[in-house]
Amino acid sequence: MRKLIKIFTRDFSQWTNEIITNAYVNDFPIIWGKGLEDQIVYYSGRSFVWYRYEDDFQALGNFMVQKSLDDKLFSVNEHQVFRSEVDNLRKLLNVSVNEIQDVGEYLKKIISIYKKMYPLYTFGVFMAGAWRDNFLKFHNDQPGQKVMQLVYESRVYSEGLVKECDNFVREMLENLAQKINFPKEYIKLLGIKEINNLIDGRKISPDEIKKREDGYVYLGGEIYPTNDLNNFLASKNILVEQDVISNINVLKGTVACKGQTVKGKVQIIFNSNEIKLFKAGNIFVTPMTSPDYLMVMKRALAIITDEGGISCHAAITSRELGVPCIIGTKIATKVLKDGDIVEVDADKGIVRKL
Repeated sequence: MRKLIKIFTRDFSQWTNEIITNAYVNDFPIIWGKGLEDQIVYYSGRSFVWYRYEDDFQALGNFMVQKSLDDKLFSVNEHQVFRSEVDNLRKLLNVSVNEIQDVGEYLKKIISIYKKMYPLYTFGVFMAGAWRDNFLKFHNDQPGQKVMQLVYESRVYSEGLVKECDNFVREMLENLAQKINFPKEYIKLLGIKEINNLIDGRKISPDEIKKREDGYVYLGGEIYPTNDLNNFLASKNILVEQDVISNINVLKGTVACKGQTVKGKVQIIFNSNEIKLFKAGNIFVTPMTSPDYLMVMKRALAIITDEGGISCHAAITSRELGVPCIIGTKIATKVLKDGDIVEVDADKGIVRKL
């Protein structure tokens, strides 16, 4: 029985999940020298949770950490090309969807640049995040630090781009859906083939898509409607480790932005549709932030996340805003509930339920 590990939670669309899966399986082995077998994504009804096979992900991490500092991936030129592609993609996203005449052609342009940009984008996410410490230990010298700084700067340069792209494509397709009388709330649940059918005017059954609303698993290129991830995985002889959350009153994480100890009321946000519900002065708890959450972060007394490292969006943005922030608690959204009163010690990285 193979074991899964959770990588992150995101408010993406199925379109993005499939594009990124294709990159891991097909593009990364060509560009990096090694990729991943597959990914498993679970839509919970509120957000998408990404999983990897533990042995596969560890093997990729070890492979990347031990790359020579002379590798093309660490060259200044490669990162300049990457940043140029980031600029090109942002130009495509910097228009009104109402101005787009041919949705199909515009989507092809986005995908073309996305495929060029994404491998190094993800490289930065992991190398400046989950693999950073191991990389610096393996390359224990000044050149290693220099390379890591280059990777980190590219990571910051492209921060939030995947979510920006996801938001744009979702809005563009929702605009199309309204014109052809297809329920726009189902757009984020459509795969690439279904989107192409929608664009080409081929019929898609809303009733079939509706089955995914309460949850589904994306595995091996197929979508399986289910709201019981554990039973589904067991039927496939796959194990995912469960978090122990009973009788926990203290959470520990990494300090992303220091600040005075504050007390306040918890409010959990899982996706961009819930942003409008956030009340200023509450403590913002979420799996991980994205650019969509900026207004919430500005109004929050403090920020707590399940996931993230020192180069994640929550860490970068909280430091810019000066909002106390603790990242990487792993289980905050499971242990805490809306309305809980907590104390956030952003000097020690500790959250206490009161």
